[in-house]
Parts: sequence; structure tokens; C-alpha cells
Amino acid sequence: MLSRLLDPASGLPRDRVFWLVLAAVACSQLLAFYLLCSHQVRRAEARRAAVQVQQLAARDCLQYLANSTIGSCAPSGFAAAQARPAPAQAGHGATPVSLAWQ
Repeated sequence: MLSRLLDPASGLPRDRVFWLVLAAVACSQLLAFYLLCSHQVRRAEARRAAVQVQQLAARDCLQYLANSTIGSCAPSGFAAAQARPAPAQAGHGATPVSLAWQ
């Protein structure tokens, strides 16, 4: 099939359809790459906004509630999550695994 597309003497494509197909494939790959990057940026911005909201909520709780502590302002383990870094998640529904040598 490649011999029908390329001219054996010059090595150039014989038909304009080849160039149109090649341009369409390149454009579709660029579009897919753009969509992937913009999706990743939106997810990162959403994570950053969620962290900022949690930090502001904890700060407001500590500031405006009398006799409040980090533990009393923490919604379901917020203080524990702040004390230690979160484990890296492999993907959707994946559970991190650790090996213990005995």
C-alpha cells in the first residue's frame, strides 16, 4: 500500500489525499493534546481552590470561635492530614500498598 502512495522515483507522495489525511491526523493530535492539558489545568486549579478553602475555614474557626483548638476546628481529621503528607494515589479507586518486612 505504501508503494501506491509514494512515487518510487522521487519518494514523494503521489496524491493530495495523503497530505490531507496527514494534516487531519496532526490536527486531531494537537486538539487532543490541548484538551488533555486544559483538563489537567482545570483539575489542578480545583485542587488548589479546595486547599485554600480548607485553610481559610480552619483559620476562621481558630480566629472567631472562643477557646477553639486545631482539633476542634478540624473537619474529620483535618489536623491529622495537615500534620502528615497525604500518600500518592495511583489512580481512581486504587489503594496504596506498603510492604512490611518481618
